[in-house]
Order: sequence, then structure tokens, then C-alpha cells
Amino acid sequence: MIGGVWVIAVPLVPVLALVAVIAAGRRRRSRRPELAAVEARAAVDDGLDPADAAELDERFAAVEAEQAVERNRRLVLELQPLVDRRVPARSIERAPGVGAARIRFADGTAVVVRGVARGDVGVLAALMHRRAVPPEACSSGADGTRLTFGWPGRRQRVSVVVTGLDQPD
Repeated sequence: MIGGVWVIAVPLVPVLALVAVIAAGRRRRSRRPELAAVEARAAVDDGLDPADAAELDERFAAVEAEQAVERNRRLVLELQPLVDRRVPARSIERAPGVGAARIRFADGTAVVVRGVARGDVGVLAALMHRRAVPPEACSSGADGTRLTFGWPGRRQRVSVVVTGLDQPD
């Protein structure tokens, strides 16, 4: 007892390691699956067995692959009518996230995208400033769901990878 307060002597390192593992588990459930592998590797430094971390990496990768296929299928179902009806993109604005942009279409649909190549979103914004630019194609592949924009009289096309439907910031 020190100054009327009971002090319990507990080794601090194991307690901190336990708190770090619990916190990593909570973060893993609340974040996107693709970040879970990074967090699992960080947990190795917090006292997790490397074999367990490797198993977690494999499981999270499998879950992410399953979810990516379903997400891309849903995005194509949502975006194909825009292509079929030739609904033009009306505006592009910055979205939260590095390299992300929000494209709003004339029918009210909004998607979050990133360029396939550096500058693709800027090229599309410049084209939209001059004329209506409808999407020409929507496809799904290993790299995600792509929207391809084109315009009459030119052979150049601009593609963007759709990361998801728009959500409130």
C-alpha cells in the first residue's frame, strides 16, 4: 500500500502485448479486408506466432477475393444501364481518398473512381467541360470494374476503375 492506495505489481510487457493483440483484432473487424493482411503482419510484432499470421494472411486474401468478385458483379449490374442508355457524366469532383474522384451522371447515379493511368480523371474532366461524355463500356476483370468513356470522332478512350457507388462523406 502506497499512500492509502493498493498497488498491484503486474509485469507490464505481457499486459501491453495482450492489449495490442485485442486492439488489432478490433481494428481488423472494422476495416476493409485488404488492410487486414497488413494488420496481421503488424500483429507479429505484438507477439503473434508467424505461422498464425501467415494463416490469417491466407484467410483474409481468400475472403477479399470472394468479396471482390461479388462487388464487381454488382457494380456491373448497376453501371451497365448507364452504358446501354448512354447516360452522360455531368460532373467530376474530388472524393475522399488518395487519387479518388466522384463522377455524377445525368440520372443521379454517382460512383467513386480512380484513373487507370495517371491523369485519366483529369482528361475526362477536361472532355466533360466541352461536351457530354457518355460511358461506352463497362467491364469487370482482375483489376476491378472499369468504365470506359469515349466520344464521337476520336479514337482515344479514357478508362477509370470504379471503386464503388458513392456514399456520403
